[in-house]
Amino acid sequence: MTADALGDGYDGGEYDSDGYGDDGYDGGEYDSGARNRTFLVDHREQVRMVEDGWTPGDTPQIGVVADDVTDDSIRAAGSGTLAGEDGATDESAGAGEREEALEDALTALGGSPEVVTGTPAEVRDAAPDLVVAVGDRALSSLARLENAVDAPILPVSTSAGVAPVALADVQEAVNAFVRSEATITHHPLVSVVVDGSVVSRAVFDVSLVTDEPAQISEYSVHSRGSALATFRADGVVAATPAGSHAYAAAASGPSLSAAVNALSVVPIAPFTTRTRHWVVPDDDLTLAVERDEVAVSLCVDDRCLESVGVGTAVSIRIDPERALACLETPVSRGPFTGP
Repeated sequence: MTADALGDGYDGGEYDSDGYGDDGYDGGEYDSGARNRTFLVDHREQVRMVEDGWTPGDTPQIGVVADDVTDDSIRAAGSGTLAGEDGATDESAGAGEREEALEDALTALGGSPEVVTGTPAEVRDAAPDLVVAVGDRALSSLARLENAVDAPILPVSTSAGVAPVALADVQEAVNAFVRSEATITHHPLVSVVVDGSVVSRAVFDVSLVTDEPAQISEYSVHSRGSALATFRADGVVAATPAGSHAYAAAASGPSLSAAVNALSVVPIAPFTTRTRHWVVPDDDLTLAVERDEVAVSLCVDDRCLESVGVGTAVSIRIDPERALACLETPVSRGPFTGP
């Protein structure tokens, strides 16, 4: 699969942190000096809204983005169903789930004074005071925008790593936001670089997986130029602290705190019964396919983007200019919250 088949604006240019398209990247030279929006700061920082000097207006506008269903190549990592180069997939079920999630969110926000809905870009352009993101795909779509949403994001019914709220608690969470009784936590984003070009940005995880279930290939892992391991498995996943509680956890990986600057690396269904997992720095990780008995795909969050050949390096590194500003309220449930 070529970069042209990605379906979200990437045209195969060089790494450019300021060259992202609305749903992807448009190429250009990497410029680490590019800065972005108010809420894109050090992901280790956690601040109270009132201490940050920012409070919503008297009639705050609430943006709502449900799981984004597009016509690009999408499959869950390990599902064994990759769309063709024309991006054609069976999206009917996903579209129905999106509409249902959107209706549920709007019902939960029945007491809010002003609500705007639409695609991630449309909601961003409306300049809301708060964005409600329903589902992991909505959160990932917001992270991929060229110009970030200049407002905190309330995760709803997402993976536990970003401390989401349940749909039933959305109105209570918004009320806490209006009263400035909330915390903004900045979660790191990672850039994914293949052969010197950025192909996407991830909130949760990056994986290499065989296109056919239960088929083994050989993978290698390098951190800061040092080889960590080579192993045979169905795949390998590298997860941010937010993503370490989701797919990587299902593969028996460690759960990371949002306070650590690290990635977890986990083999997926390894051939050997004795395997290792790794926690590595988030500034320089490389995954590669050493031998492919079947085709191997690169998957970023919920999307599988392209096939990866033997010897192709997939570099994963923290994006120093971007972080996801998520709202935590008294009704948010963090990954380490007790029963």
